Amino acid sequence: MSHQKVSITAADGESFSGYLALPQSGQGPAILLIQEIFGVNPHIRKVADHYAQEGYVVLAPDLFFRMWPNVELGYSGSDMETAMSYKEKFDEAQGLLDLAAAVRHLRALPQVTGGVAALGYCLGGRLAYRLAAHTKLEGAVSYYGADIDKYLNEADEITAPIIFHLGADDPLIPPASMEKVMLKMVSNHAARVFVYENASHGFNCEARASYNQRAALLSQARTIEFLHACIGPKINVEELFDHHLFTTLNQRDLDGTMETLSEDAVVTFVPTLSGGHGQNELQRFYKDLFKALGGDAQLTTISRTINANRVVDELVLSFTHDRPMDFILPGVAPTHKKVTIPLVMLATFRLDKLSRLNVYWDQASVILQVGILHDENSTRSLHLPAHGSEQANKILDDSVKIQKIGSRIL
Repeated sequence: MSHQKVSITAADGESFSGYLALPQSGQGPAILLIQEIFGVNPHIRKVADHYAQEGYVVLAPDLFFRMWPNVELGYSGSDMETAMSYKEKFDEAQGLLDLAAAVRHLRALPQVTGGVAALGYCLGGRLAYRLAAHTKLEGAVSYYGADIDKYLNEADEITAPIIFHLGADDPLIPPASMEKVMLKMVSNHAARVFVYENASHGFNCEARASYNQRAALLSQARTIEFLHACIGPKINVEELFDHHLFTTLNQRDLDGTMETLSEDAVVTFVPTLSGGHGQNELQRFYKDLFKALGGDAQLTTISRTINANRVVDELVLSFTHDRPMDFILPGVAPTHKKVTIPLVMLATFRLDKLSRLNVYWDQASVILQVGILHDENSTRSLHLPAHGSEQANKILDDSVKIQKIGSRIL
């Protein structure tokens, strides 16, 4: 990934700057990134870099150049006061014309090989919506754009797909305003409105006190899926994940497995909190995993769900606990018991690399099957509200009867 400062020519001949981030390949579909009221500051540049890593050519134009060129503000104190004053002085109609010029600039770049979508936050969220009504775009994403309900008369002019990300607790977008937007967008089959519980204004910005990681990550995942559908790039995530599983589980090829992962990949086996973050940690983790996997370890696929950048597998894992297996039974000596459990994998890709893998299973079922809770010297019975291999049997065979709710006695 690389970035540079570029000059954009407005319709009236004025020039203004923009931050241009390019993907590693040097080309791809384009995103017009529309700033908040704080200028093209470090946060906006970080957002641009993030989407460039996802394969997009990203241009963040300096919207306030007619008042204060290249302004960069923070989110508190005098910077907040200055930002609010510029918001009041900002000529929105002129701003839309300048954004249209930025779209033309993007379309003329040789690095842009696909469509153009707008992505905006705060003031930029409203402008992304309005720009979609005034300028040809292939898609638009609006994050917590205040006062959109005042411009709903423009909604019928929007022909491109559009999505909205709103915080349920946003003081700048009261419930009545949110409801107006949602009701208007119901009639547009290419529009979606997502509302995030316990999220306030600016929930996507790590530099703000209102940052909400859960809402930020979920909205980013939805945005990537939306952009892939609108402008690309098209990625065969099923083939990529199958290759990762083959190199990991069949070949147990450490170098091959690491090649399938992004540099900052995160792998988490949730019940035992094993895994790692980044190539160094994950190389150690997979090296230990290959040693721990028994010769009879087997995965059976039950179902698979796929979207633009994610694969969700429902599986059954069976193995014999005949060696130390810290990834699933940390610190437990081999019991030589057979274990069969349902397991879920959620794999997220950034272009052709696996960037996040979360793996889930019922640890109580594992513990029950290896018998480590049973004390042969005790006369007391232990009631455990869990089932053992019956869980996997039910997933594999619909004819297995659902058992009464209760507990297993050890």
